[in-house]
Order: sequence, then structure tokens, then C-alpha cells
Amino acid sequence: MNLAQFQWQAALIAKLYSWLPQGLGALLPADLPLPAGYRPLFPLIVTDRVLWFKETSNIGMIATSDKADLIVICGTHDTLEWIEDCIGNPRSWSFADGTTANVETGFAQVYSEMSLWGPGTPFTGYMDVLFKGGRPVHLIGHSLGSAVAQLAGNDALCPRLSLFASPKAGDRFFNANLTKKATVDSGHVRNLKDVVPDLPPLPIYENTLPLCTFEMDYPEILDPKARLSACHSMEETYLPACYGPA
Repeated sequence: MNLAQFQWQAALIAKLYSWLPQGLGALLPADLPLPAGYRPLFPLIVTDRVLWFKETSNIGMIATSDKADLIVICGTHDTLEWIEDCIGNPRSWSFADGTTANVETGFAQVYSEMSLWGPGTPFTGYMDVLFKGGRPVHLIGHSLGSAVAQLAGNDALCPRLSLFASPKAGDRFFNANLTKKATVDSGHVRNLKDVVPDLPPLPIYENTLPLCTFEMDYPEILDPKARLSACHSMEETYLPACYGPA
């Protein structure tokens, strides 16, 4: 496994990050670097509920081909702050194949609050249709989106996962089930200077999938918060690492 294997997935996520702020109903970019045979289907949206406030925003997309589906899940505009502040409390979660595991509560909430823009279908319902139909799916995620992609992967039959900077989403039973299901070309890309894959810090959580690691630092960035953000950024760190030196 090497970083070059993840080039187009990183480019696709980076392109979607430039689209996310355009708001609900915005057309997906026409120049998405999708694999041959794939076409965009629907944007993915998430509803963030805090007390009595409710905010809905873009978080990813679904593309489809004659043979499989491709699902991309990004972080949100405040992902880094959200993950840094996460309590990490576990909760029991049941998946489509009948297995049960402990997952991080916040990631499970995001997963359950996602839906397809347009038809309004809950994302969990969409994954259930794929599972029952035995349809192959490739799940791609960065940051918070990688954690949600792992939950979706446990609701799939034989998923391929391409994860970037993923936090720890579940316990050892969660990870064992996902590793057993995932295709051999699945993997997780991590910058060793990025602290997010070590979160949540509770010992109940574990990382999963084969790791493809690299190390990037930004000594000119003196502010610790800015350095943390840069080491976690898809555009500043993960995308250039996958493509190597110019």
C-alpha cells in the first residue's frame, strides 16, 4: 500500500470541500475527478441539532455506476473543533447484519442525521437498500467523514474504504467486523503529526484498516491551533502528500 493509491480519492474530497460552503441546493461541480463510468447522483446533507436550534449543511455526495456506488463524506466547517471537544462517550449500535458494537455517540448522531438532498431519504435507509441488494460500495471519508464512513461500512456487505485522518469510531468488536467485511484494497491514510486519529482518547476505542502513514510538519506555523489545523487539512497536507513532491 502506498500514498499514490489514494490520489484520486484525495482530489475528489478536496474538490468537494470547495463546494460545501455553497449551501443547500448547489449543483455538484461538473469537473469532479470521478472514476470512469461514475456519475453524480445526490449530494449528502446533515442536520446538526443543538438544543432547539437546527442547521442543515452539505457534507458529501453519492455517485453511481452500472456496477457499484461511490459515497464521499467530508468533515464539516467546524470538524476540527468538534472532534477536539468530543466527549467520546460510547453507545451501543446495531448494524444491518445483526451485529452490535459500541460506537462513539457523536459520530453515530451525525450518521443518523444524514440524508440525501432531493429525495430526502435517510442515509441509513439508503445503506440498508445497498446491503439488502448486495450492491458494492466504495466509501471515502476525511476526518469526521471517515468516522461516519466506518459506520456506513459496517452497514454494507463488502465495502471498500478509503479513509483520511480518521478518528477512532468504535470498539474492538466494531473494528473486527469492519476489517472482516472490508475489501483488500481498503486503507487509512494518516499524517503522523495529525492528532485527530488518536481521538477519542478513551481506551475502549481502536483504529482499524491497514495504515498508510506519512509525516508532514509546518515549522513556520508558530500558533499551535493553526499548526494542528494544517497537519489535519486535506488541501494543505493529505492531498499534496498523496501526489508527492512537484
